[in-house]
Amino acid sequence: MLLWSAQPGKDRQVKQLQDELHAAKEDLRSFAEEQEMTTERLQSANEEIISSNEELQSTNEELMTINNELQIRNDQHAEAYEYTEGIIETIREAVIVLDKHLQVRRANRSFYEIFQVREEETEGRLIYEIGNRQWDNPELRKLFQDILVNDAKFDGIEVKHDFPGIGPKIMKLNGKSIVQKVHHQQLVLLAIEDVTEQRTAEKIIREREAWFRNMADNAPVMMWVSSTNKLRTFFNTTWLQFTGRTIEEEQGNGWKENIHAD
Repeated sequence: MLLWSAQPGKDRQVKQLQDELHAAKEDLRSFAEEQEMTTERLQSANEEIISSNEELQSTNEELMTINNELQIRNDQHAEAYEYTEGIIETIREAVIVLDKHLQVRRANRSFYEIFQVREEETEGRLIYEIGNRQWDNPELRKLFQDILVNDAKFDGIEVKHDFPGIGPKIMKLNGKSIVQKVHHQQLVLLAIEDVTEQRTAEKIIREREAWFRNMADNAPVMMWVSSTNKLRTFFNTTWLQFTGRTIEEEQGNGWKENIHAD
């Protein structure tokens, strides 16, 4: 009687154990499936990482190539800048660089030597204000305005001024506007040639030539002047009055027309 009554309890325990075992198997199967899916996802992620690393490596190589090209261009720009600076600093003509407001950005060594001014008195100031305002005149203002507005240029404009401490100067000016491609800044380049000695020498030559012509024209004898190629270039008034011809008719070998070949 006791054995029979204990049997149902054991059956329930067995059934409970079987259910727990089945649930555990299901959990293990579900865990295995999840682990497999996780493994697949990790493998896929790893493949993506490998692919990304390859792309990054390729991108890095491209960036290195671009950096090398940029370095080469920077070196070329630096070399061109040094070359330009070397030219500006060694030429005899004075050079000034102005911004779009006509403030002096820089000036070369020749400018400071010719006009005997200092850098701190020049750079950063309007060109009309430097020195004793010798650059402030209506003609220059018109030229600079035309350069800035119409992108024009001017060549061979002569300006005269009496500079304190260095005396009168005759200057030939060339001006041009440029626009920097990188910074998009408009600049005005002004080259100044000191032609004072040249103009003084030309004046002396003209005065001496006028004196000679006056003396020759008043001489009672016939006079002429020949160049190194043996062609006549000048006949005095006495000669022209004697021949009755003009100086244009006599110049070169024209004078031979009224002289016997022998």
